[in-house]
Amino acid sequence: MITPDIAIRDVLIGYRSRPRVASRFGYRSGGGSIHHYLTTLHARLYGPAAAPGPLPSDLDELRLWALTAGEHAQEAVLAHLATQLPRVAQLLQHARTEPSWPGPDHAWMRDADGALRHLADQIHHLSPAFALPPAPTARTAPPTAVLGPDPAPQDVTRALADFFSPDVAPDDVLLNFRPHPRTGERFTAREAPATAFGSLLHARLHGPDTAASAQQAPSEGQNRPPRATAAQQTAALVRLSGQLHSAGDILTWAQHWSHWRQLPRGVHAQLGRTATTVRELANGTGQIPAPTHHALAAQPTVVPPVVLSPAAPRR
Repeated sequence: MITPDIAIRDVLIGYRSRPRVASRFGYRSGGGSIHHYLTTLHARLYGPAAAPGPLPSDLDELRLWALTAGEHAQEAVLAHLATQLPRVAQLLQHARTEPSWPGPDHAWMRDADGALRHLADQIHHLSPAFALPPAPTARTAPPTAVLGPDPAPQDVTRALADFFSPDVAPDDVLLNFRPHPRTGERFTAREAPATAFGSLLHARLHGPDTAASAQQAPSEGQNRPPRATAAQQTAALVRLSGQLHSAGDILTWAQHWSHWRQLPRGVHAQLGRTATTVRELANGTGQIPAPTHHALAAQPTVVPPVVLSPAAPRR
């Protein structure tokens, strides 16, 4: 709805009523991160989800998978995240092949690579804390999806309007899709009645041609040539920053579950520290300036990351 170039993690949804009916609904509005609305919309249009397949290697997809999964998925998600972080860090190795990076940026990428691998080890040792006893035999069979006929455009429109109220006319609901503030001004928000977005979404889901370019998985980076262009290396860093933002969201999700499941306080605190470090790495990666072959010394550089150490601090 915004642009094919934006990641789902960076899309926010909002809704409000037209002024002509606002008084009937208390002038209320709402919204938030889009993944909760996607989950509700999918269940409304297509019924309960089928049994999940293998966990995705792309951390954006793993984030969405985790946020819609139940308590039995936490150990598997964290263990999978620990295996994927070193693969994601390979994007740094490809970027470092460019010799024109300023010295501090090159050193930052080297240290960030080590920090990511250390974080992966920490997450790997944390994941067993989320293990649950096996479910009873009678409940081991996963539910199968019971799919009805494909929804019509008016069904999609009605489902979108219901995010505001089941009693409102769809044309009186204004939906907006806006980018997360961390994307800066690279994307433009879109607002329209639910009827317009309902028709667009139905065409996107059930039109004759809905092919979209899939994002390259981190492991596919191994097939790149040893020396990529500066533009490719910059794109790799942008992708890495996004992947790390998703990793931070996964760790925060696990941290919340550790609270509700009353796991040891040390698990909760360590997940919080790990999520903070991952987000700092994501922000630092996104601030590395594009490499050029002139005036490099005058460009700003990012603050080097702190390479974590399992050793206790000195007193």
